[in-house]
Amino acid sequence: MLSFGVSEHRGNELVTFLPRPALDADDVVLPDGVLDSIEQHVVGIAEHSERLLAAGQHLKGLQRSP
Repeated sequence: MLSFGVSEHRGNELVTFLPRPALDADDVVLPDGVLDSIEQHVVGIAEHSERLLAAGQHLKGLQRSP
């Protein structure tokens, strides 16, 4: 999660990274099928992580299974 702010120094915008809350799927409010689609996308990237990394893709935040 991100928080955006404004600094008094030349109007620079500040970005603060906030801790991500633990949520269950039942806590997420999205139209039907959207969460499933997101989960499939993330799993798809994880399944191809070796190939994506070899191709120079940045996979920040992606955790590989041991």
